[in-house]
Amino acid sequence: MTIAEIATKAGCSVATVSRVVNDSGYVAQETRERVESVIRHHQYHPNHSGRSLGRKRTNLVLAFMPAMDTAFYADILKSLRRVLSTHGYHVLLCDTEKSLEIERQFLHMLQGQGVDGAVLFSPKLKAKEYRELNSQFPLVFCCEDVDDSGVACVSIDNHIAAQDAVNGLISLGCRRVAHITGTEGVSSERRRMEGYRQALSDAGIEFDSDLICFSEYTFEGGKQVCDLLFERKTAFDGVFVTSEEMAAGVLESVREHGLTVGKDIALIACDDTSIAKICNPPLTTVCQPLSELGYATGRLLLEQLESPAGVLPRTRTVHLPHKITVRGSTWEETWL
Repeated sequence: MTIAEIATKAGCSVATVSRVVNDSGYVAQETRERVESVIRHHQYHPNHSGRSLGRKRTNLVLAFMPAMDTAFYADILKSLRRVLSTHGYHVLLCDTEKSLEIERQFLHMLQGQGVDGAVLFSPKLKAKEYRELNSQFPLVFCCEDVDDSGVACVSIDNHIAAQDAVNGLISLGCRRVAHITGTEGVSSERRRMEGYRQALSDAGIEFDSDLICFSEYTFEGGKQVCDLLFERKTAFDGVFVTSEEMAAGVLESVREHGLTVGKDIALIACDDTSIAKICNPPLTTVCQPLSELGYATGRLLLEQLESPAGVLPRTRTVHLPHKITVRGSTWEETWL
């Protein structure tokens, strides 16, 4: 018997059942009695009535990674581990391979009380599933989130970050800004697309869907979609790319077509890992505070892990500041 099944039988929401079980928040007396009756009848014993007991058994936290071979997560994980280890927790890395089913299998470890909580970097499940899980176990999203899931999240404000990047390109004189983005539907990419379009609109530049390219987060993916822009003779003088791996592929494509990034075409990428510095030219980036993302994520998870049994901390979203780091892929060093 799950909380969702109790909610169905009691004719109320999962959140209401959670408030009854945790004895937190207002629930009408009639509804409370109906929920309690279902719980008694089915002899439901919620695991989260002893969240702290579960933690004492394992002191293990899962970190769900969409891939293990990207530079982006290294600094985040280092600081996440540091803040959790000071409180006696160990982080286990789980490579979901961007698969919903693999993520679901790992989450069963939470339900089996094999671990105490989880951090998810690229959540794939539906909001309803996360709401139910988070009513029983500590969860935090890092960098990505799921709307209406009720799960705490740490990220930059991707809408504003993209808007700042595209505004920067426009300030350089770019009027045909291509946007090379990753998986459609991912929260960060959706918000970056919104920021991209907002910047164009604010500048009176008409949106052109021919300038939008979807790619895998790889060198090959970035090169392939940039090659397509050239093959289709789609004119562009600026590029906003949402990963540095893709941006490296764009550099190669532009070079092969006889042009120069930083001279003929301005380019801005996201993240600011070591890749940005070793590209030729080095990449101007939307710099995410990677270490700070890890620390803030760890602190949010600890709020839940170390809360008294039955007391759930307020769910919140934390937006950390970003900055633009200017390098050679844009042709002016002082454009901000």
